[in-house]
Amino acid sequence: MFVTTHVAIKDLPALLTQAKIEKAIRLAHLALRDLFGIKNPRVGVAALNPHAGEHGLFGDEEARVIIPAARAAQAQGIRASDPLPADTLFWQSGKG
Repeated sequence: MFVTTHVAIKDLPALLTQAKIEKAIRLAHLALRDLFGIKNPRVGVAALNPHAGEHGLFGDEEARVIIPAARAAQAQGIRASDPLPADTLFWQSGKG
């Protein structure tokens, strides 16, 4: 699931909200469970910034909105990751 689509990269930070990210995580979880029959799916959450922000060096979106959304989903029993850099997320996904 995507949080945003068809927007300029420069506009992304302002469009990311905890509520939108939580909704995307929840929808991905439901789709994996209900449409694909995965009993206990894992949802990979992508970071916005390189190295997942590297503790604020590349931006604060991970700490400010993405981690709180992932943790809220985790608190609801969804196996969502904390934000991962895209290359790490795709590598881990490919390995199962």
